[in-house]
Parts: sequence; structure tokens; C-alpha cells
Amino acid sequence: MRKDNRTYIPDDFTVNHERQIVRSLFNTDVYDWPGQMLNLPEVHKKYTGKGVTIGVLDTGYYGGHPDLDDDIMVKSFTEAPDLVGDDNGHGTHVRGIINMQKNGEGLVGVAPGAKVHVGKIMVNGFGAALWSARGIHWCIDQGFDIICGSFGMRAEVEVVKEAVDRAEREGVICVFASGNESAVQVLYPARHRHAIAVGAVDSAKMHANFSNIGANLNLVAPGVNIKSSWIDGEYREASGTSMATPIVAGIIALYIEKMRRS
Repeated sequence: MRKDNRTYIPDDFTVNHERQIVRSLFNTDVYDWPGQMLNLPEVHKKYTGKGVTIGVLDTGYYGGHPDLDDDIMVKSFTEAPDLVGDDNGHGTHVRGIINMQKNGEGLVGVAPGAKVHVGKIMVNGFGAALWSARGIHWCIDQGFDIICGSFGMRAEVEVVKEAVDRAEREGVICVFASGNESAVQVLYPARHRHAIAVGAVDSAKMHANFSNIGANLNLVAPGVNIKSSWIDGEYREASGTSMATPIVAGIIALYIEKMRRS
């Protein structure tokens, strides 16, 4: 499928399928290296993102993972509105980075107390721009605080621009992936002036060689070898600005909770 004016998972999103990380081997809360870098074990003693709502627009919904909250809203914006399932794994990995529960039995997300709802805007890693726009409008209509989009497109598309403009007017924070093409321009809608464009760094806080850069890049976050939930009920390790984006969305959720409690 041509990528011009199409939504897609950023190129070079990589998953280590050879190494299945078995959840049953964990018998305590575990923080992956980004959580340690961000001092989340201490932060979570006071803030977990409780009361904050996030819409993840991605490849769909996987239900039944022991570390994910399934008491959420799920909606498909594709041509098959009844098919909400995650046919790729990307969306489940993104969702887990934000929201894996602090339940004493596995990996913990950045904002385990937040409520993370799911909009399916891609099938097999691709989607129409209109699906993305409809997903953004849905998040706004539902009153979500944050929209997390680990997707991109080559060119600006008017329906998506209008949706992000509306999100800004109504106070919804949009966080999007910058892309993985090693380019000196971030993808759209990350480069929209009302969006937060997120790039990736490694565990040494150095620029990940795949991560797009440029004048529109706003923030960077861990995006190399990130462990999170997968569509078999276990975990996988993946890399990409797709992983950095939900980390930023989760951190924003922690700040929103803090501000509301101040």
C-alpha cells in the first residue's frame, strides 16, 4: 500500500519475536530501564495518573492480558467497525507502556492509574487518514485528557489537521511519534504546530539512530529495547519512536494528576 496520505506505523518499528518474555516468571513489580531512568518507583508512591484519561489510536485492542485494564472504551474507525482486535501487536505494546498495572506480578507502565481507552485506526499496520481524524474527534468527544498516536503519514492531510486543531481548541493534548526514517523532518501529524512530536533516545540518553529529527521535534524519550505487553498475554521488547510516544503521554498523565491535586 502506498504511504502517501496514508496512516502507518512508523518505518523500522522492530520487535524481538525470538525472545518471548514470559510473564509468569515475574513475582513482583518490575520496572524496565525507562522506568528506572525516570525514577518511577518513587514517583508511583504518590502519582500514578489516577483520574486521567488517554486515548490510544493504534492497531486495536487485545483483551485479557493480566497487566492491562479491560474496563475501557474500545472503538474501531476502520471499514470494519465491529472488528476492534489488535491484528499487529503494536497497539497493545503502546498501550502497555502507558498502563501496565502495578499488581505485584510483572512489568509496570508509566501511568498505571490512568484510564487508557483504545481506538483502532489501522489494519495490518496501515490506515486511511480519515480513520485517524475520526479517532481524534472521538477522543475529544469523550473528553479524554490526552491523545497518544504512535502513527504517522508523509503529508499533511486536511481532515487530520482540522481534528488536531479542534483538540487544541478544546484543551486535549496530542502526542505523536516523530517517525523512524532517520530523516530531518518529523512525520505528520507530529509536526502539526499544536502537537507534541516525540523522538527516541537509548539507555545512554543518546539519539536513537532511527529517530527523525528537525525543527518540529519537541521532546525525546526512551525508545530502544522497550519491554511491554503483547498479544499473546506475555511481553515483547520493541524499538521505535512508537515506544517513546506513550512514555511521554504517560508522563503528562502524571503531571496532570499532580496539578489537579495541588
